[in-house]
Formats: sequence, structure tokens, C-alpha cells
Amino acid sequence: MITRKQLLILSIWCLLTQPAQAQLSAPQLDSVRHQLNRNRSDTTQVKLLLELGKYMLGLPSQTKANLDSTLLLFEQALTLSNRLGDQKWKEESLYQVGTYYFRHNKLAQGRSYFTQVIKAYQQAGNVGQEGKAWFRLGADLVKIEENYTEILTAYAHALALTIQVGDRQQEVIIRSAIGELHSIQGKLKESEQEYMRTLTIQKAIGDKSIYKTFFALSNIGFYRGDLKFALFYALKMVRNLEENGNKGKLDEAYFRLGNVYFELGQINKSIDTYKKSLAISRQKGQVIVDAGMAKKLARALLKQGKAKEALQFLTAIDQKNLPLVIDDKMTMAESFGECYAALKQYKRAEAYYLESIEWSKKTASWVAQVANMGIGRFYVATKQFTKASPFLQKLLSAPQGQVPANILMEVHLMTFKVDSAAGRYVSAIAQYQQYKALNDSMFNAVKSRQINEMEIQYETQKKEQQIQLLTEKEQRQQSELKRAQTTRYGFIAGAILLVSLLGVSYNRFRLKQRSNQLLESQKQEINLKNDSLQEVLTEKDHLLAEKEWMLKEIHHRVKNNLQIISSLLHSQGVYLTDHSAQSAIRESQNRVHAMALIHQKLYQSDQLANVELSEYIDEIVDYLITSFDRQDTVRKQIEVAPIGLDITLAVPLGLIINEAVTNSLKHAFPSGQNGFIAITLLKPDSKTYRLTIRDNGIGLPADLNPNRSRTLGMSLIRGLSKQLRGTLQIDQNDGVQISLLFTADRIDRGLIHAV
Repeated sequence: MITRKQLLILSIWCLLTQPAQAQLSAPQLDSVRHQLNRNRSDTTQVKLLLELGKYMLGLPSQTKANLDSTLLLFEQALTLSNRLGDQKWKEESLYQVGTYYFRHNKLAQGRSYFTQVIKAYQQAGNVGQEGKAWFRLGADLVKIEENYTEILTAYAHALALTIQVGDRQQEVIIRSAIGELHSIQGKLKESEQEYMRTLTIQKAIGDKSIYKTFFALSNIGFYRGDLKFALFYALKMVRNLEENGNKGKLDEAYFRLGNVYFELGQINKSIDTYKKSLAISRQKGQVIVDAGMAKKLARALLKQGKAKEALQFLTAIDQKNLPLVIDDKMTMAESFGECYAALKQYKRAEAYYLESIEWSKKTASWVAQVANMGIGRFYVATKQFTKASPFLQKLLSAPQGQVPANILMEVHLMTFKVDSAAGRYVSAIAQYQQYKALNDSMFNAVKSRQINEMEIQYETQKKEQQIQLLTEKEQRQQSELKRAQTTRYGFIAGAILLVSLLGVSYNRFRLKQRSNQLLESQKQEINLKNDSLQEVLTEKDHLLAEKEWMLKEIHHRVKNNLQIISSLLHSQGVYLTDHSAQSAIRESQNRVHAMALIHQKLYQSDQLANVELSEYIDEIVDYLITSFDRQDTVRKQIEVAPIGLDITLAVPLGLIINEAVTNSLKHAFPSGQNGFIAITLLKPDSKTYRLTIRDNGIGLPADLNPNRSRTLGMSLIRGLSKQLRGTLQIDQNDGVQISLLFTADRIDRGLIHAV
């Protein structure tokens, strides 16, 4: 059984070896390390293991180490949830193990884990939960053609059981998933029917997520080439979100509406709508909705002849190094290709188009059609008809409904040009006829009028809302006016009362004035004494400031003198050829540096007596690792409480750490062996400190007694520990561990001497 510690180390190592865009942030890694290091077995631990496993399962680069770590995390969660007897987390753990096998095309193994959940609910007679388990099976299967039948079968089981228990909300979720799968298959008619059933249920139960169905129906119209249908549901989606004040999804709604306007040729409207979407995204803390938004905005600018502006827009996004997935990388490459083609830089354009094709090979077939269209359009525009032909054929051979009608219309027109150039006139005429048929179905006079009426209806409703808002504002202003009038009458009454009070107050003032004249003479006498006292205090502050400056100057000069000594030692070491002598010189330099760093910390801080140890220890360890050139092989693990120590304690403590870390770097990891050095400095109570320094190296020689060793390093550690009046203990267990327990009693400076 793998231990929690081993699992943590393996998982974190796998995360750190991923590309930058796939890594967790430093605070997240610290949180994972901190929580998994806790020796507890509860549902929080199960949840953490599952979350980390799901993150690793979604990494773009799946090495063997990643795969092993992911499965271990899920299995550890399953084992722990079984031990806790927690059915909810056991079920989720089974789902995640099954999903892991689905993602790696081991369907039988993955299915067996979902079946365990399904059978458990069947035996318990829990129809509703069994339906949810069937739905989870279908939802977690990879959406590829080979799995479509099994996914639909699982959804059918889920739907039947959900209808049986009357769970209308779950029925909405299942029917939406069925509609989405039909849409991916290119079965747009079946998809529309399923979404219409979903819409009926949502209206009946008042489902607030109805905007998602409007979005899906608009998308169906877009792919079918029915732009009237697409615009109708895009406007309904925007109106629904605006009326409900749901700004969280309004950016996506404006993006969809902008796409429809773009395909209708209303470029200015599309740009305005895209800008609304972008503004909301930035309010939410996002740079941009996705690469699709960037592509659409750039293309709209190209339509207006602003190629340079479009390229600058894309470059600004690219320089932000956003964590893009493969689909986004493909889209961004195609967008750059369009910009360079518009600027007539055809070689650079072709390079970007070919890059988008390479990315498309790593994504779903229906997504890849975007790249095929981009490069096909480029080759036709540059009259490279032979190169264009294979990409256009891929688009023509795609399953029905997988390529949007407006794209398919353009493909037929481009194929007509390719066939004409090749002398295939019969085929060319057939392609042109198909182009005309699609064009006529998408853009006829009746549809144009209906679209205009729809837009007018939307704008009218919007203006009515604005009028209603203005009416409400006027009513509020009338109420405020009445309140202001009441306030004015109250003010007049208050003024009369105030005049009366002033008369009484004046009389009292005259009486007090006589008393004040007497007090004034006494006050002047007191002020003279205060001025004298203030001069004394000012002089005292001046002397204290001068003392502080002198202390800083002393620490600065001590640090400079120690650096001069270090430089002299370095110069001496250059001329030495004996290795042991060079080593002794370097160790002496390190000791001098440890003391110099303390004085540097003192004159750089406001606390001239205390040294902040967390930064000091971190810098000392970094310096030593760099000095021995072990940055790539030795890791540091430092945990220091927020402690400030008097210089009389900090100097010997720093030298002890210097000697211990130096010994580890010299002897614990021979031949460039990897390892770590861990340092903790904690405060168990108000006056006691515990310092622990350990490594996972080869340990001390068998014949060496650390308590009697005459080596300089061990002698220094023992002598300095005595100066601290501390208790020193040196143990061996998977390396060497040095523990020192000492108190915060200040040491007389006379006791700090050479060991």
C-alpha cells in the first residue's frame, strides 16, 4: 500500500514537471502539500484526493508517471471512503476510477466501476439514484463516434427511470445531454426535437437555466443555415439573461448574438455586440471569453479593411501567454494566418495555416473542420487550387450537420473554382448549383424582412424597459421632493428654537468669559513650563535617532569588514592547489558570510537588536546550495515560525545551520545524488525554541561518533550549542537529523567566543 507521503511526493513531482500552462499556482501547491501532509482520514481528505486526481486527468501531457499517479489518487480515495463507510464519496471515487479507464480507452474496466454503483442502487430499490448513475455513465464516456450508441443507451435508461420518479429537473439535464450528443453527431433535426421537449419542461417548472436551451437552439439554427432561427433564439437568450440580471453568462450570450450578426453581414452590429461581451468578461476578471472571440473580432476588423489593427489585437492577446487548450491554439493560429494573408504576407500566412492543421490533428474531427476551412479558403484566394482541393474534400465529406450551412455554402463555391481551374466543368456546375441553393435558402427577401422585424421587436421591448425605468425614476424623484419639503419646514422650526437657545447661551457666555480671563493667565504660565519640557523631549528624540543611526552604521561597517575578510579568503583560495585547503578556505568563507548576513539584516531593518530568522535562514541555505553548485540536485524544505532573535542568539544559531548544511552538502549526497535538506525552527512555548536540521542522504559513517568527533564542523556545532545553553541531539534515520532545544535567554556578549 502506497503511503500518503509517497503519494504526495509522486503527485507533486508530476505536477511540477508539466508545462507552465498546466501547473497549479504556488499557493495551490502549498495548500495541497499542507493538507495531504496532515495525518487525518476524513471526507475532506477523500475530496482532496479526487480533486487532485481530476486535475491530473485533465493535463494535456499524459506521461506514464502522470497516469500512474492519477490512478493511485483515485484508488486511494476509494480505499479511504470504504474505510470511512461514506457511500457518497465511495460512489464518486468509483465514478472517477471508471472515468480514468474510459479516458484511456479501457471501456470494459471503466464500465465495471459504474456498474457497481448501478447494481447497488438496483438492489436498494432506489430508482431515482439508479437513473442518475446511468446518466453519469453516459456523460463520462468519451464523446467519439464509437461510443455514441452506448452513450445514448445509458441516457435512455436514465431518462426512463427519471420519468418514473417524476424528477422534472433531472429530466431537463438528461434531455439537454441527449440533444447535445445529437448535435455533435450532426443530427440537427433530432437535436432540435429534444431541445424543444426540454424547453417545454423548463417553462412548466420555471427553470432558471432556460437560457442554455435558447443557446443550443440558436447554435442548431446557425449550423443548419437558418439564420432567422439562430437570431430568434440568440435574442431570447440575451433578453432572458438581461431580465433576470444574470451577468455571469451574458458575455457568452452577446458572443453568440455577435456571431449571428456577423454571418448576416451586419459587421458593425457584430463588433458592438462582441465589445459588450468583452467588457463583461473583463469585469469578471477574464481577459477574453475564448480564442473564438478573438478570431471573430479580428475577422470583423478584417471585413472593415483594418488588417493591421486586427493583427495588433491578436498579438496583444498572444503576448499574455494565456493557458490555451488545443482547440484554442488551432483557432489562434488560423486567425494569425487570416491577418497575414490580408496583409499579403503569404509565406507567414501559410505557415500559420499549416500550424492550425497540425493542432487540428490532435482534436475532435468536427472541430478540425475549422482548420480545414481556413487553409482551404487561403489556397483558393491565392489560386493554389491543387493544394486547396484535399481540404475542401474533407469538408464536403463530413457528416451532414457537422459543418455549418454558411460554411458549406462557401465550400461549394470554392470547389466550383477549383473544379473550373482543373477543367472539371460538369462537377464545377454541380458545385455552383449547390452553392446557389444554399445561398437562396439562407438569404431570401422574406427571411430578411422577418429578421428585421425580429430586431425591431427586440429593440422595442428594450426601449419599453427603458421607459419603465424612467417612469420609476420620476416617481422616486417626486417622493424625494416631498421629503425635502417636509425637511424644510422642520428646518424653519429648528431655526426658531435655535435663536431662543442662543439668547440663553449668550448670557451663560458672559459669565464664563469672566472665569476664562482668570484661567488664561494660569494657562500662559503652564504653557511656559510645557515649552521647556518639550525642548527636553526634542533633544532626547534627537539623541535617540543619532544612537540608532550610529548602531546601523556599526552593523554596516561590521558587515563590510566581514565581506573584506571573505574576499581575502577567496583571493587566498585562488592560489591554492590542495583540495582540502581549498575546502577549508571555502568553509571559512561560508562562516564569515553567515555572520555578515546577520549584520546586513540588522542595518537594513528597523529592529536593530533582533534578527528576523525566516528570511535569514532561507538566504543562508540558498547561498550554501549555490556555493556547492547543487541547485539541480538538492532541494530545500524550510519551515520557520515568525521569530526574531537577539544578535547574541542569532550568530551562534546561524553558524550551527551553516555547519550542518555544509556537512550535508559535502557528505550526504555523493556523486551528484539527488536529495533534500529540511530545516524547521518552531516555538513550542513562550521561551523555548526547537531547531531541526535533517537530510535524506547516506548518513554518518559507521565508525563515527558525532558526540565525540574531533572534526571542525562537529566541534563547532557542539561548542555553539553549549553557548546557546541548548540540548543537542544527533540521530540517524534515512539520513542525519540534528535537533537543538534552547531557550530565549539573552547571552552575555562576552560568552560569544571562538570554539
